[in-house]
Amino acid sequence: MTNPIKTLLAKVPQKVSRPLLVRVVLFSVFAASAGLVWWSVDRLAPLDKKLEQLNTKIAALENEIQHLELNPNPLLVEQMSARFKQVQEELFASHDEAIDWPELKRSPSRFVPKLEEQVGRTQACPLPGKQFSIIAANLNLQSTPESIAAASPYKQVLDFAQTLTTQKKRVDLMELTVSGNSNSVSMAKMGLQLWAQESRP
Repeated sequence: MTNPIKTLLAKVPQKVSRPLLVRVVLFSVFAASAGLVWWSVDRLAPLDKKLEQLNTKIAALENEIQHLELNPNPLLVEQMSARFKQVQEELFASHDEAIDWPELKRSPSRFVPKLEEQVGRTQACPLPGKQFSIIAANLNLQSTPESIAAASPYKQVLDFAQTLTTQKKRVDLMELTVSGNSNSVSMAKMGLQLWAQESRP
C-alpha cells in the first residue's frame, strides 16, 4: 500500500517538499501541545474553584473575627467560634490522618478495599503557618466470590460511596467506575480527594 504523504511529496518539487514537510511537522507538534494544555487546564479548573471557595470561606471568617475583636459582641463571638470550629472539623489534621481514616476500610463485606495514593496538591491557606493539602487516592474494591450478600453489589458500592462523601470530613468523589456484569461486580474503583489542613514544612 502506497504512502499518500510520500506520493504527495513526490509530486512537489524537491525545493518545496522539504520546507513543506517541516511546516507540517511543526504544525502537528503545535496542535498536540495546544491540546495537552487545554486538557490540563480543563482538569485543574474544578479543583482550583474548590480551593478558591475554601480560601474565600476562611478569609471571610478571619475578617469577621478581626471585626469582633474591635467590636466584641458575646453572641456573635459564640456564633463565629462555632462556625470556625465546624470548618476545622471538616478538614483532616494531617496527611497521615487522611490516609489512615477508618471509614476507608469499612467497605461492604463482599469487597476487599485497597487504597492507592496518587499525586496530591498543596495550596496556601489564609491562616498563618498553615497550608491546605488535597490528598488524591484511588480506592479499589475487589470482590470476594465466596462472600454472600442479600443486597445488590451495585447498591452496596453506591451506598459506600455515599457514606464516604457524607461524613463530617471533607472527601470528594471524583470518579467511580465499576466492572462486572448485570448481576455482579468484580471490581469497583473510586477516585477520591481528601482535604487536610497541615502546618507548613
